[in-house]
Amino acid sequence: MVREFVKLKAQLQTLIKRAGKIMGMSPPSSLQDLFEEIVRALGLKILHDTNHVLHREYERLLSGKRYRVPNHKTNRFKFSVVPSSIRLLKGALSQIQQ
Repeated sequence: MVREFVKLKAQLQTLIKRAGKIMGMSPPSSLQDLFEEIVRALGLKILHDTNHVLHREYERLLSGKRYRVPNHKTNRFKFSVVPSSIRLLKGALSQIQQ
């Protein structure tokens, strides 16, 4: 399953490069950067919206400065939005709180 996603990601990156060349625009630096930007924004949106279903998944550690990354038993959850956004927001959250 993971191999299929890696293959699709590579195909999508190729498609984005081709479309950028045809349109005369520079494509995003990488698909990973685009993914990180979207997940980071979604994580902040969930954090600030207390009525969001996933808001309770963002638990603070005892220090109150960082968020706990939920335990995961499968790769499906390991690479989902909540753990990924918490990992990406670690640096951004510490800057916001200071």
